[in-house]
Amino acid sequence: MAISAGLNPVYLYLNLQLFGIDTLPMAGNSILLYPMGIKAGVISLRQAGEAYLKGIDLEEYADYFHFDVADGHFAPTLLFFPDLVRGLRPLTDVPFEVHLIVESPERYIDSFAEAGANIISVYPEVCNNLIRTLLKIKERNMKVSLSLSPRTSASILKPVADMLDLVVIMGTEVGVKGRSLLPSTYQKIGEVKKILESLGIKNVKIEVDGGIRKETVPFLIEAGANILVPGSLVLNNKYSQIFSWFRQLDENLP
Repeated sequence: MAISAGLNPVYLYLNLQLFGIDTLPMAGNSILLYPMGIKAGVISLRQAGEAYLKGIDLEEYADYFHFDVADGHFAPTLLFFPDLVRGLRPLTDVPFEVHLIVESPERYIDSFAEAGANIISVYPEVCNNLIRTLLKIKERNMKVSLSLSPRTSASILKPVADMLDLVVIMGTEVGVKGRSLLPSTYQKIGEVKKILESLGIKNVKIEVDGGIRKETVPFLIEAGANILVPGSLVLNNKYSQIFSWFRQLDENLP
């Protein structure tokens, strides 16, 4: 299956959520996959996480571990907090990406920086001052990511694009799991690409989070996504089959 990817390499992320650690068990220079692993209570999270990370040798493949953090206000869910990230940090040298699905995210930047985050992503509509928030992330020596919900126009990138390392395009409504990809996602990828190109910015990667399915992955890559965040695509299939499928995509990337 031939796939045209506008920007390589393409990475695939999966969320690290409060009662599940999602990690990456696939090698390859272009496509990397992070499948969900354990279901662990908070008390045993460290022990179970260590056994999982070490027991099946995921670290040798992982480029990043992705954490969803939600405050129960901006999205109707409550997920990961700094102490859990801090508890997992000593278990691996792999960088942590923290996706702040929270109101006033600037309040949490210092805490997650101290907990060991390497990338922080925020939503512009809930920042009290977007530029100051992004600067604060950068000042803490972390990579800067901006998340765009389905209703947020890509044009919001223009004044801050040169401050970013990543743009996250939500393929479903924020905080809603298991939904199909919104068709408008492909168009938004194109809009983000066009804005970045018009500004002469070449190093910002485009991530799509939500609605990642076998039937959508090739089209998302073709549209220009560099990073995908699969959930049920991994959980509802045999790992060996999914790894093989992604390796085939990897081999066909130009």
